[in-house]
Amino acid sequence: MNIFHLFSIIVIVCFQPISSVLATKLNAKTYKPCAVPAVFTEQFTKEDLESWKYRWFSPSDHGVGSFSLVEAPNKQLANEYGLITTVPRKQHVVSSNFDVPITRESPSIPIVLSFQVKPTVRWDCGHVNLKLVSQKCSHNEDSKATLPLIEFGVKKCGLYDYAYFSFGSYENQIVYHLKNPPQSGLTEYMSNMYTLFLRNHTFTIRRNKQVIAHGDVEAAFSESPIKHSSIQHRASHAEEATVVTPYYSPSDVFLLLLSRDYSYPLSATGIELDVWSEAPGVFVNNIYFGFSENDAMLFENETFDIKNLLESNQSVNSFGSGGMVKALLKLMIMNLKNSWSNIYDATYGNVYNYFYDIWITEGTILPKEAWQYLYHAILVIFVAVSPVLYWMLQS
Repeated sequence: MNIFHLFSIIVIVCFQPISSVLATKLNAKTYKPCAVPAVFTEQFTKEDLESWKYRWFSPSDHGVGSFSLVEAPNKQLANEYGLITTVPRKQHVVSSNFDVPITRESPSIPIVLSFQVKPTVRWDCGHVNLKLVSQKCSHNEDSKATLPLIEFGVKKCGLYDYAYFSFGSYENQIVYHLKNPPQSGLTEYMSNMYTLFLRNHTFTIRRNKQVIAHGDVEAAFSESPIKHSSIQHRASHAEEATVVTPYYSPSDVFLLLLSRDYSYPLSATGIELDVWSEAPGVFVNNIYFGFSENDAMLFENETFDIKNLLESNQSVNSFGSGGMVKALLKLMIMNLKNSWSNIYDATYGNVYNYFYDIWITEGTILPKEAWQYLYHAILVIFVAVSPVLYWMLQS
């Protein structure tokens, strides 16, 4: 890489936000669905006011509330629509089936889940969950019948305030969940974007494009028994799903994700949105599921950046010269942090995974902690020696 290429990368990273600010100044405030490659996306617009009900199934259980498709409350982008809860203290559930079962053949292929949620009223207690499910959904199923392969979302109620995800092993009546989930940072009256990256036994949780949790799946998870009533409620559905489509059943999902045997792929047949809150008015949109981190980041950029900028500055006319500078600095710092995270994963992460997978299959010779110490030691030595090398080259 020569100096020209390095300079080009720095310019792209640092000045990417300018396009967002210019778009704001030009009143480019119309929501337009993006065409980012994905396994599944849902980007609601006015054209979906009736058709969305044919893509999403609501359970027949009378104990659940019903979503409505509405234009974004306190909108900053015209033609932006989403699902909003309508009944207080009621679980709101909708599911959508994939055209064909989606299979991830290798642990090296990332799983990405993302959604955006905006509490339009004061948030007292509730949760928002996105689930990968293993069986076809229909209007006839009750709200407790869905077996999640992976569950990802946020929960904020009293002292509980965290973003989390979990795996289910229903044959053993066990759920694997994060030991120390990060705080959700859920903000009222603002759009909050949550994204999960899962690849090669590592996970990353991001809020508004900022990493809030990162770690090793096997070390960061613990198991706990499932509530007995929940198991009984799901038993009839689980038996049929396990017999007919064993690859799609969620038994041993946790072990399946940790397995290095590529002959056991992970497959899903649909996605489910589950929202509960004390008060109605939880707005959800821009749902994403895919197998590419780069595509997911592009989806984030196109669906969130402008909206976040507009919501942070309630009126476009409020952008004075000082406001412009603050907005640019904020977005530049955010992009630099994301770039450093990507560079770190692309260097240290790939090198470690190569040695771990190819040379140290059991991870007993050189554990990951030793690699981290070695990585930091080399970095410190390089920084310390660089001035000496520079002086020697100049002399």
